[in-house]
Amino acid sequence: MTVYAAYFSPTGGTEKVVKALMEGFGGSYETIDFLTLGTKPWSRTFRPEDFVVAAIPVYGGRVPVTAARHIANMTGSGAKAVAVAVFGNRAIDDALLELRNLLSAAGFDVRAGVAAVAEHSIFRMYATGRPDAEDIQDLHAFADSIKASLDQPGTLQVPGNYPYKPKRPSANQPRADDSCIACMICAEECPEQAIDPEDVQNVNPEKCIACLHCVSVCPVKARNVNQEVIAERAPKLQETFGPRKPNTLFLPH
Repeated sequence: MTVYAAYFSPTGGTEKVVKALMEGFGGSYETIDFLTLGTKPWSRTFRPEDFVVAAIPVYGGRVPVTAARHIANMTGSGAKAVAVAVFGNRAIDDALLELRNLLSAAGFDVRAGVAAVAEHSIFRMYATGRPDAEDIQDLHAFADSIKASLDQPGTLQVPGNYPYKPKRPSANQPRADDSCIACMICAEECPEQAIDPEDVQNVNPEKCIACLHCVSVCPVKARNVNQEVIAERAPKLQETFGPRKPNTLFLPH
């Protein structure tokens, strides 16, 4: 058996959740980083005895298109899988249901679902520093429960609705300011090739998924979302985003 962690983590929050969960499982594992795969042609066939943890950040209540594309290129062959949806302290909406369904359609036997909190990638004043020590303790405990239930009968039910929430273009697409040094790192690392490699000020709004990876890799911090919009909207979100949301484990029953 080979254990895999397959995930999409443009700003690092989902990766932190995955690492904590994998620590709980113990042992070594191979990493499949959807971010570095970008738009490259890619496929992977797993064996029935393999075990895969698949994790995504929640974007507008849905699975990011980058992750959905790469999951569709995976052939599960009956391998057991865990679906992990990481949200910025608001809600998972339909993302965990969609992820479970994508993995099932790819041939995985999805044995558990996890909804976990990480710092919001745009409104970073919410869930700041999460996953924190308490979250990591939760994730370690979840891993123990998942290991104990892997061979138990039952069907995995997770929250969500179908049809899923419609995907809408993000209004928070990052742009570069005058401090940009045109190093082109953002264009090179954009998982959807939405940034013009000859003019990084030019962003294709139909391709950009506002994952903010370009913001996180900019060496001079020249890229960001519209801060006036953030300052205006953030206080209005306090009631929904402010209270600490729990991590949740879903097992078959």
